[in-house]
This record gives sequence, structure tokens and C-alpha cells, in this order.
Amino acid sequence: MIRPIPLQRYLQVMAARDIAASRVLAGSGLTEAQLEDQQALVDMAGYHRVVENIVRLAPEEGIGLEMGLARELADFRILGYAAQACHTIRQSVEEFWGRYGDALGMMSKLSVCDQSAKRVTIELLAVDLSEPTYRFFAEESWLLLLKLGSRVSGVGAQFEGMTFTYPEPAYGARYREIFNCPIKFNAGRTAAVISRQWFEQPLATTDTELCQLYRSNLDQLMRQIDASCTLRGRLYEQLIKQGRRIPALEDVARQFGMSPRTLRRQLQEEGSSYRKVVEEFRMETSFDCLRTERLSAKQLSDRLGFADVNAFRRAFKKWTGHTLREWAVEVLNESRPMS
Repeated sequence: MIRPIPLQRYLQVMAARDIAASRVLAGSGLTEAQLEDQQALVDMAGYHRVVENIVRLAPEEGIGLEMGLARELADFRILGYAAQACHTIRQSVEEFWGRYGDALGMMSKLSVCDQSAKRVTIELLAVDLSEPTYRFFAEESWLLLLKLGSRVSGVGAQFEGMTFTYPEPAYGARYREIFNCPIKFNAGRTAAVISRQWFEQPLATTDTELCQLYRSNLDQLMRQIDASCTLRGRLYEQLIKQGRRIPALEDVARQFGMSPRTLRRQLQEEGSSYRKVVEEFRMETSFDCLRTERLSAKQLSDRLGFADVNAFRRAFKKWTGHTLREWAVEVLNESRPMS
């Protein structure tokens, strides 16, 4: 569960493109009234659905870049203020973004994976999403580092090279224009090489006492979020983070610090079960992938962790009452084979 902080900015950006909030929020289970409540929590599945809608509805390609450009330091509330009080950008990225970011609307993390005397390589870590959604988060995240890092430091970020795991999009020239460095697509990881001097430059606004206060407040906020989450919600988010691999119930119980028996009992008390949550996750993920990607039945089966493609076909027929081909025609208004 996360705070709906970034979603309000998303709605503003889409409204400027004459796209109604109801269309952006369709299928997410969210309302505008919920997003206005800063104490509200939204689940990751709803958040992902909003992003998938944005990618599908935006009139221009590269909407992730536009969202990154539109975000402001104030959008991050306490996390943004903490970034300014940090000693360096490194501390901001590693301690605050890495530790608290996902609860406050940062759907990816940045991790230092290599460094030398002059350069630091930062890798973007994100859950296993459909390519358009992953690309959105990658574009937005690097823009945030570039834009917000430059603002808190007062010095423009010095990107020396970037790599992306996905193919070059049609608007690839915009990447080179915005980031102003050599860029390679279809790479083994999504990462950026930046100047270590910039990354570790002391900030003029650093305040150790204030930084500690923000850290304490954020720890309290995280405890409040954890306490308000249902076990079903925590389990669903864990499945999203796992990506293609559906973990065994025993593995999830160990990660949650409880026995398998306790996990089963608490889910039952919430009117659910491990099997139901996994099935809901697979069903929603299959719908999302069909809406945003042209995947074959075999690709969908592999992504969702089914034993084979026939098991996936049977499950899909159970969920919808339709075959994959029928669903694509009736729901997506597409006539395409689902091999």
C-alpha cells in the first residue's frame, strides 16, 4: 500500500491533454475523492492500472518523460524535504529514496552497483511489469533524479552514459536530448553512469538534526502504513514484486515472519486464502498485459507462472467465460490470433 501522492499530478497532466480523470482511473478502484485524502492508501495493483491507462490514453509517446518533467519537489511532501536536508545526493538516493520511496509513490528504486574514483553506476530496480509500464517508470525515475537532484544540489546532474533493457522507442531521440549523454537500448540492465563528484557533493541545505527528524517521522509513517494494510493486500503486493515467479506459501510466510499455519488462518479471517489471492493476481495481470502488450498465450503463461499454456487457457476461460481470442475481440475490439 502506498500514499496516492503522485497520482494527483498524473491527473493534472492528463487533464491538460483533455483526458478526464474517470478514464485515467478506470478499473483501478480509485476515485478522485480518495486521491484528495493525503492519509488514504492505495494498493499497487490500482496504481499500476492508472499508469497502464495513462500509457494507453496519452496522445503522445514518451508520457513517462513528460510526467518526470512535470513532477515538483513539493509532490514528494516529507520525502522531498528530507532530500534537501541530506548531506549529499547519495544519502538522499540510498537512504531515503531506497528505504521509504515505494511507500510514498516511487515505484522503482535506485541502487549503486559500481563505482570508481570518478564515476558511479546506478541501476534502476523495478518490479517485473509489462514493457510499456516499465518504460514509464524508468523514464519518470531518471527524470526525477536528473531534475530533483539538480535542484537540491544547485548543480546540473552529469550523466555520462545510460543503458535500458527495452528496445529503443520511436521517440528515442528525446532521451538523448533530455539526458544529453550516450544511450544504449536492449542492454542487460537499466542504469546510468554519473559523476561521483556530483553524486557526493555536499548540499547547501544539509541539516543533520532536521534529517534525523524526517527519518523518525518517516519510520512512524511506515509503521502506520504497515499496520493499516490487510494481510491480503501485503500478499498481493509481494506477488507484484516477485514478478514472474509465484512463490510457495511457505516462502511468503517466512518473508512475513510467521508460520504457514498463521498465514492461512489470518487470510481466512479476512475471507480470503493464498490460492484466491494468487488467482486474483494472475487474472488482473493477464488483463493488464492483454491491454498493453501483444503477447501470445505462451508468453502470458510463462509470465504468470503457469505449468503450461493449456493450464493458462483453462484458467482464462474460467475467469472470463471466453477464450483468449473471444476476449480480445469483445473487450479489446481487436481481431488478432492468440497463439
